[in-house]
Amino acid sequence: MNLNKPSCYDSKTFISKSTLLIANTNEFDLTEGRVYVTTRNQGEGTFADCIFFLNIKGIEEDYSSEYFCLYEDETVSI
Repeated sequence: MNLNKPSCYDSKTFISKSTLLIANTNEFDLTEGRVYVTTRNQGEGTFADCIFFLNIKGIEEDYSSEYFCLYEDETVSI
């Protein structure tokens, strides 16, 4: 899937809790194109750009913001 938009890391957007983001990779127990809801504010983890989600295994983990794009009402697959 080509979202054709910058990652949150590239756009330098601060991500707060409950923000909707779209995964841009299938790696690290993520599903590319799926919308995820952040569970903490950016930076409340290991690194300043880390954001927390429940992954496809239902485990809360921190991820780099480079693996997500902002959700802006795009149509996504379920």
